[in-house]
Amino acid sequence: MKKLYYSLIALFVLACAVIAGPRVGADSGWSSSYSSGGSSSHSSSSSSSWSSSSSSHSHSSGSGGSSEDAGVIAGVVIIFVIVIIVIVLSSKGSITSKPASPNEISEEELKKIFPDETLESVREMAYTKFVDVQNAWMEFDYDALKKLCSNELANSYIADLDVLKLKNGKNVMHDFTKLDCKVTGVREIDGVATVDVFLYVKFKDYVIDAGTNKVIRGNKSTWMMNAYTLKFTCESKTTKKAPKTCPNCGAKVKDSATSTCEFCRATIVKTSKEFVLTEKTKTN
Repeated sequence: MKKLYYSLIALFVLACAVIAGPRVGADSGWSSSYSSGGSSSHSSSSSSSWSSSSSSHSHSSGSGGSSEDAGVIAGVVIIFVIVIIVIVLSSKGSITSKPASPNEISEEELKKIFPDETLESVREMAYTKFVDVQNAWMEFDYDALKKLCSNELANSYIADLDVLKLKNGKNVMHDFTKLDCKVTGVREIDGVATVDVFLYVKFKDYVIDAGTNKVIRGNKSTWMMNAYTLKFTCESKTTKKAPKTCPNCGAKVKDSATSTCEFCRATIVKTSKEFVLTEKTKTN
C-alpha cells in the first residue's frame, strides 16, 4: 500500500506541474517478480530474478487559448489512466490469494513405501529440509547443498550462486513460517522411493549488496507467501535394488555407478538412506 500512496502523491505533483506550467516527462514505474533460492518452477534449479518495466518520457508544450486548455485536459486524462494502471499493478503485488490445498494421501498409502514414517514425520522432514536448503543457498554453503539435494539440483543451485557472487549479491531469507503442508503422493521405482509434498510457506526475502549490506532488490518489510511442490527421494526401505532403468527415457542402465544416462543424458538420481530434495517447483 505504501507504494500506491507514494505513486499517487507523485502523480498529484505531476498533475500540478501539468496544469501550472510546461509539460514534464511522465514518471516511470517498475514492477518486480522475484524468486529465490530455488523458488521458481524448475526441476533442477532456480535463481534470483527481477524484471522491471518503465514508461517512456514525453515532452510537449502549448501556448494560448483552447490549445492550452486541450493540453490540460489531455494531461488530466493521461494522469487518470496512469492512476488506474498504478492501482492495478499495486494490487497485483500486494494481494496474494491462498492456493487451493491439495488432498493428502492416507497413512496406509505412505507406509506401503515408507513403513517407518508417518504423515507428520514426512511433513516435518519436508519443511525442515526446505528451510535448510534456503539457508544453505543464502550462505553459499555448497557442501550443504550437495548433501541436501540431488546431484543435478545441487549443481544447478551452485551455478546460480556463482553468478550471484560475481554480482556481489547475497539473497537474504528469514522468519520462515509454515502455513500448510500435505503429503500428496508416494511411489517406488527400481529401489528409489519418492514422496511428493505440498508446502505453503511465508518468509522475508530480498537481495543485499554483500559489501555494503544495502538492499538492492526487494524489501525487508515485505512478506513472501509461496506454494511449492517438493519431491524427495531416498533408498527404498522395502528393496535395496539399484536403478535398472533411466527414469527419463526408460533405457537400461548398464553401470549402476553412473550418474548420467548414456542415451538421453538425464541424471540418474543418486540413492541415499536419507531424503534428498530432487525437485522444487513454485506453484503460485
